[in-house]
Formats: sequence, structure tokens, C-alpha cells
Amino acid sequence: MSRKKTLILVSFVVLLLTVPWFFTAKETPLIFGFPCWAFYSLTMTVIYVVVHIVFIECFWDIFEGAES
Repeated sequence: MSRKKTLILVSFVVLLLTVPWFFTAKETPLIFGFPCWAFYSLTMTVIYVVVHIVFIECFWDIFEGAES
């Protein structure tokens, strides 16, 4: 698998992890004033942003298309 396809796949998997699929309880404890599912989603969204920052910093030239 090419590096570009791997980066896209990793990005998609991390994006799917931002959705709190497994929180099914009606009543959940609060973490910093947020329900558990909201805190999880917010945390994973921050992780998703960090992953994209790393991708942009390290691999931007893969997506350029034209030679510099």
C-alpha cells in the first residue's frame, strides 16, 4: 500500500473513532461538566486534529502533485 493511501486510511480510522459508538447508557457520569460520551468525543476530536497536524508537517510533499 502506498504511503498516501496509508495516510488517508489512518485519517479515516481516527475520524471514525471520534464518534462515541459504544456509549449507550442514558445516565453517564460527568467529566469536567461533560457527559462521558461528549468528553470522549471532544478528546478524540483533539487527537484527530493533532494527527492531521503531524501529517501536514511530515508528509505535505506527498500531496503536492507538482515538483517544487
